[in-house]
Amino acid sequence: MEFNHAMIYSKDVARSLSFYRDLLGFTLLEEFRGGDRLVYARMKPPTGKATIALHLLAPGETLHAGGIRLYFEIKDLEKVCKKLEASGAKFSKPPATMPWGWKHAYLDDPDGHEISLYWADAQRLKKATPSKRKPAKKYIMTPADFRRIALSMAGAEEGSHMGTADFRVGGKIFATLASQDQGYGNLMISPELQAEFIAGAPDVFLPIKGGWGRMGMTHIRLAEASEDVLAGAITTSYKLRVQKNLAADGKKSISRKRVK
Repeated sequence: MEFNHAMIYSKDVARSLSFYRDLLGFTLLEEFRGGDRLVYARMKPPTGKATIALHLLAPGETLHAGGIRLYFEIKDLEKVCKKLEASGAKFSKPPATMPWGWKHAYLDDPDGHEISLYWADAQRLKKATPSKRKPAKKYIMTPADFRRIALSMAGAEEGSHMGTADFRVGGKIFATLASQDQGYGNLMISPELQAEFIAGAPDVFLPIKGGWGRMGMTHIRLAEASEDVLAGAITTSYKLRVQKNLAADGKKSISRKRVK
């Protein structure tokens, strides 16, 4: 079995085609129009055999951008990201080493689909294993660093729950300092991401005890985390919360239409 292509739904196929073709360097293979409007376009990346198709979202349907994340492997990641920024690309997170050892950069396409540009090389098809040598860090991360990074996220605000600091976007919590006395920051991520984080860096991440941990709530050991790892983990938690907020807003919009 060989992977052939992925379909991405878009509110404006022409706009998305410009992003993938003109900014990321994809080649257009075919397109279809409905009258004067572009409704379908299939492209291939600069290297590789798989293709990506853009399909116009059906009238009345809601686009849930948080449902997918596209990964493109690039050897000269730093160089390519600088070139893309010079061409107008806006990165939600610049290149940084993730807890599982791969270097990633994140940006969104015009419809809000998340894209990861990364470099893993030979590790791409192998299970992530933490390095035995800890990355050098200038100083130990502190609750103040956790707060600084959390509040650097777009639209993030500090709140309080049961006397402890939390960090919210759209009124919803994505991280807390409820366990700072034990040397932890807390991240609200999915069980799948939790497993990925722990597999990649078991000395840095561990589940919160009990039901909250089974739902994905995760401790990060501040003393064991470099700034890159801490920033990457908080960014992941933040983006997951933003995606959930967007999905919830879409459902509310549909509900209001039905009531009318």
